[in-house]
Amino acid sequence: MDEEIDDEKKGLSTRTMPLRLQREVGSLGYTHQQLENLKKEAMKGKRPIETLTETAPYFREKIQDCVIRENDEAVFRCFAVGNPAPQYSWFRNDGLLIESSRIQIKKSPDGRIELHLNPGKAYDVGLFKCVARNSRGTAVCHARLRVGGRPGRPEPPICEQCSSHQIYVHWCNPKYEGNSRTLYFCLEMRETGATEWKKVSDTVTHEFWVVHDLKSSTSYEFRVSAKNHFGWSEVSLPSDPCTTEPEGSTQKIKISRAHKFQQDMAERGQGADQSAETALDYSREDNPVQLTTGGVQDLYSFVSELYVGRYGAVINSLAKEQKCAISLKAIIASSDIESSAKREYEILKSLSHERIVSLVSASFHDDLVILGLERLSGIDVLTYLTLRHQYNEDTVARIIQQVLDAVEYLHFRGMCYVELQPDNLVMKDEHTCNIKLVDFGSAQFLSRPVSERPQIGSLEYLPPEVLKDQELSPATDIWGVGVLLYILVSGYSPFLGVDDEDTKNNILYVRYHFDKLYKEASTEVTRFLMMIFKRRPEKRPTVAECLENKWLLPSEFMLRKREHSVFTSSRLQEFAAEFTLRLYIEPPSGIRCRIPFEENESKHEGKASQVAGNILLQICVLGYGQNRRL
Repeated sequence: MDEEIDDEKKGLSTRTMPLRLQREVGSLGYTHQQLENLKKEAMKGKRPIETLTETAPYFREKIQDCVIRENDEAVFRCFAVGNPAPQYSWFRNDGLLIESSRIQIKKSPDGRIELHLNPGKAYDVGLFKCVARNSRGTAVCHARLRVGGRPGRPEPPICEQCSSHQIYVHWCNPKYEGNSRTLYFCLEMRETGATEWKKVSDTVTHEFWVVHDLKSSTSYEFRVSAKNHFGWSEVSLPSDPCTTEPEGSTQKIKISRAHKFQQDMAERGQGADQSAETALDYSREDNPVQLTTGGVQDLYSFVSELYVGRYGAVINSLAKEQKCAISLKAIIASSDIESSAKREYEILKSLSHERIVSLVSASFHDDLVILGLERLSGIDVLTYLTLRHQYNEDTVARIIQQVLDAVEYLHFRGMCYVELQPDNLVMKDEHTCNIKLVDFGSAQFLSRPVSERPQIGSLEYLPPEVLKDQELSPATDIWGVGVLLYILVSGYSPFLGVDDEDTKNNILYVRYHFDKLYKEASTEVTRFLMMIFKRRPEKRPTVAECLENKWLLPSEFMLRKREHSVFTSSRLQEFAAEFTLRLYIEPPSGIRCRIPFEENESKHEGKASQVAGNILLQICVLGYGQNRRL
């Protein structure tokens, strides 16, 4: 052994780990590594051809946070791929879990694995971790188990505005939500002095309501209760009395277009989506979506217009062959963004991931490029956060984690998103923090040479290597994640200058200001940004390193710290208004799937609608007529 140690000192050893360390530290990890080293030495020069295609594990589906009542069954599911097939280990609070009569690990024929705790106990609460390992590497995913219950009692509602027949009432979420998100609120009212309460609505999904059809010059009181997965809370105490204006008063209720949209949706009965997730079809990676032929009206049924832009439109539609609702993205083929639309098809046609919008159908016609996309809410991440008066750092962390999951999958498929802008993140629905990555017009294959790369992007979102025409890499997207995170925890674009030249220099020299971050932002998020914003791509962290960063870990300490870092949305609202203004005047890559909410958008919307509305006319009325060039 001494001779082998001397060889190590002289650099003559062929072992990848110091032998002394292996002898002195007899943990399972080192024993496993020693065995792998012996295998590699034994197989040196004798490797079969099939081992050349070995790949490290990758989690296609990660375990998700679980909330249960005590003694209910808790289930964690995940799915990892790799060659050789990965082996799984499960941990609770860093302690290895061993199968027993209560703890069972089940594996399905397709490779998915489940951890069952039946029954789940209060002492099971904590951080769970699944590790997938093969000879090429390891992959890790985390989730928390919590014991939940009914929400706590909300505070009394506040009557803020009133007219002769309406009152605007708002309230806050219960301080204790029972470790489960609030699904609905129930608002009740009564005339002051009455004993019987009348239900206004029990399917309210937001923290306000405009109560209609009230008597003039009459005093009213309101109370509210909250519902989560486990049931209804106690009702709040009554609000202070509020008296409506006299008959004939000119006083009106003033609310934002966003709040009006939310109330309209709730009144139509479109509440919180509690439907189960549909299983992803990974076969499309080998059998991508093919181009279809035929007349436009033979393929799609048009329902309503979602958005119009300079070069096309997004339309609520039905795909007749697939028999499902889609968002139809129709683009004029003769426009400047035709190549972007075709590139988006090439990227999307074989992607299948829970954080990436699905391509349902695609068809190219003489003058139209039509992509049928999975229908989403149409609400981007900026709109989602600014619908509420406040949001916290934990919500931002969940958004960033989902973005990292999406770009990790793209890197797994050999692709790079390149230009990550806030409106590229669209919420699956307006009630939950579930994002989907959309608009792949700027995405690239990592294997594409620099000389073949098209001109892409809004300058302020691009990393230094793109501005210097260097090779793309997974680190390119990490920079974009940093830009997005900075915006969400400050309300400012980190590198935006007075002009393009100033913006370019700010990016090339990595000039940005930490004093613009919200004062409530944690030190961990500041350090995370410092780790990401590196001029040289190789110095930036990988996606796996980002997901293992202290700021993103679901530990109890960081969870509480993120939840207590609360930001007001006013500054982000200003940024969203400016961002939308630039989008309407000079859209960077074509059509965006978003609903214009802000008041100041209307004056810029008319001109775009005047031009792009002709596309809808051609498709829906004229049946794809002769004169289609705008």
